[in-house]
Amino acid sequence: MSKKIQLNDKIIKDHISDWSYETKDKSGNKIIKQKGNRSYTPFDVEKTSRLKGLVLCEYKDKAGNRGGKYFCVRYWFNGRSKIHTIGQYLPNIYGAKEVSDELNELHKRLTAFWVTDQHVLTVGRKIFVPALANQPRA
Repeated sequence: MSKKIQLNDKIIKDHISDWSYETKDKSGNKIIKQKGNRSYTPFDVEKTSRLKGLVLCEYKDKAGNRGGKYFCVRYWFNGRSKIHTIGQYLPNIYGAKEVSDELNELHKRLTAFWVTDQHVLTVGRKIFVPALANQPRA
């Protein structure tokens, strides 16, 4: 797992992801492997906050050059792990404050009753059903 970083524009701008990880082979010897075309770095936020699951994703192109940095959220829905991209990090345009505001707004909309996952909500489909919010779950 990558080292956690602070949710701060200066730290995000200067951050370079670690593209390798340590594992063990069948005989128990430690080996270092390279990750694929993306690297996820978690942010150091409280587990009870609305920013829980927020990660910084960095991409590589086929030539191995670093691409852009993106804010993503890791979450569980129906027993499966999912990742939702919130937006690209752009210095002085879209940074820590904007992603925090967007996650808070998304959290407010989805706290009463879940019908489907948050990725579907953000691409334009209705998933929050206020009429069902006060009914007990089956």
